[in-house]
Amino acid sequence: MNIRDILRDFTRKFFQKARTARIKLRRTYILHNPLLSMARKAPAITTRIFDRFARENRDVFFIQIGAHDGVKGDHLHRYTRQCGWRGLLVEPVPWIFEELKKNKIGLPGLKFENAAIDLNNGERIFYSLDPSSKDTPFTNNVFPDMLGSFYLEHILKNSKDVPDIEKYVVPIKINCLTFASLLVKHGIHSFDVLMIDTEGHDCEILKQIDVALYRPKMIVYESIGLPRDDVEFVENKLRAIGYKIQPIWHNTIALLETAPSPAK
Repeated sequence: MNIRDILRDFTRKFFQKARTARIKLRRTYILHNPLLSMARKAPAITTRIFDRFARENRDVFFIQIGAHDGVKGDHLHRYTRQCGWRGLLVEPVPWIFEELKKNKIGLPGLKFENAAIDLNNGERIFYSLDPSSKDTPFTNNVFPDMLGSFYLEHILKNSKDVPDIEKYVVPIKINCLTFASLLVKHGIHSFDVLMIDTEGHDCEILKQIDVALYRPKMIVYESIGLPRDDVEFVENKLRAIGYKIQPIWHNTIALLETAPSPAK
């Protein structure tokens, strides 16, 4: 073996060892960092919970508030297609609402509402990102067109993931319904799953719902970034009714431990 071959072999082994060391260091960092560890495990944990729920409940009706396009980051999409789950999908942004309906073509048992859920019926200013933001660079699996909220500051918090986000924010006037009005409009008297993803408005929606009356078997809401007092208020309210609270990264899943099966 000549000197060139020796150097080539040495270089190859050196970089292999360096790569192995980097992988071990990264794994150690993740394992010993609770937040990163939970972020990595959250999708799999959520899927296991939904899969178990689907096995135990065959005839499921859900209400999804903040449905977006019904595909990206949507935990319910798989179950509407594979398990025949029926439900009402609520999305306030008009151009995203149209994508939502297109993505659900051919799926029976689905209803749609182009509105936001608020404390009063009427109109209100809502902050979304311009449709052109779909082509904006993003990081950490953040899709710019998924960001929409009543609260401008909640949108701007994502500036690290969406460069120059303020250039894409547009205020739009949207229709609003109370949760009670939503149920009356669509003739809904009971539901099994309530899923909320409204970028900072989740607790306000849960506060107005008479959960003890409807007793959905599973409630999923986005709890990250919300005031701690609001999160604790909602958690205590649900525990008092009989829900087991399970925080999973940016979401919280509440499961009713003794759930009746009301007729739809």
